[in-house]
Amino acid sequence: MKGKIKTHIGLGRFFALPIVVCSVLLGVALGGHWSWLSAMVALGAIFQMAYAHSFNTLLDFEWTGFDRGAEEERSKGKVYTHGQQA
Repeated sequence: MKGKIKTHIGLGRFFALPIVVCSVLLGVALGGHWSWLSAMVALGAIFQMAYAHSFNTLLDFEWTGFDRGAEEERSKGKVYTHGQQA
């Protein structure tokens, strides 16, 4: 493998953020109740998504041990944690 260039192309976990927000706002539109709470619901969905992904990273490190050890032993590159890279 020496002398070869490795390339890792990946999307951050927040690549789906526009889809999530659009689906939340579509649900609000179908419910027929547009108000300032619609923005709060969309913001809540964003925070829920951030929490779930951060908690998943914590579980990968603490419970399963997938992301412990040297870089070669880690499961996936997670750029947003700045703790590992593929």
